[in-house]
Amino acid sequence: MLKNPITSIRRKVSSERLLQTTEALWRLERDRSARYAESLMIEAGLSGVERIGFPADGKPAYQDKIIHFAWRALMGKLEISESRIVFVDPGIDDFTRLPFYPIRGSVSTLPGGVLTCLIAEENIYFGVDPEGAMVLLSPKNKPSFTNIRAMAERNILGIGSDNLMGRYRTPEGLQWVTRVTEGLSWQACADSRPMLRFSVNPTCGDQLRAT
Repeated sequence: MLKNPITSIRRKVSSERLLQTTEALWRLERDRSARYAESLMIEAGLSGVERIGFPADGKPAYQDKIIHFAWRALMGKLEISESRIVFVDPGIDDFTRLPFYPIRGSVSTLPGGVLTCLIAEENIYFGVDPEGAMVLLSPKNKPSFTNIRAMAERNILGIGSDNLMGRYRTPEGLQWVTRVTEGLSWQACADSRPMLRFSVNPTCGDQLRAT
C-alpha cells in the first residue's frame, strides 16, 4: 500500500520548498532544467545520478520509446476563409494568443501558408476523399496512433482535434495535446509522416463541423 509511504513523505517535504522548486524548473525548462534537477538530486545525497545525452533528431531509442525530435513553434495561425456559417473571429487558431493551439510535432507550411478544405472525420466513412485536406477528428476520438495512421495513409495535409473530457462542462477549454503520432513512439519522430496538427476547443469544433 502506498498510503503510509506517501503520508510519511508529506510529513518530511516542505510544500513551500516544493512549489519553489517546481517554479524554478518551469522557468529553466527549455535549456537547463535537467542540469538543475541533477544538482538537486546530488544535493539530496542520491548516488548514481547520471546525465545521458542523445541527438534530438527523432531516431534514438531509450527504454520503451523512440525519443522525439527537437521541436519549437514560433508562429502559427489557422483561419477560415469561406464557410456557410459566420465566424466572429475567422482566425480560430493563433499561436501568439495561445501557444497550445499547435500540437507538438506539427510541421510548417510553405511561406504564405496553404489554402485547403477541412473535412470532419465522419464524412470520410461516407466516401469523402480526404487527400490533401485537413481532417477534424471525431470529438470522441483521442488523437491516437491508430486513427492518425489511417489518416496519414490517405495522404491528408493534417489533423485537428477538439477532444476534451467533460467537453460540455468547459466548452471553451482546450486540450493540451502533446502526443500525435502514427507510430508507437511517445511523440512525432524521424519516421513520422509530415502533417499539420492543431487543437481547437469544443465550441469551435462544433462550429467547424457545421460549416
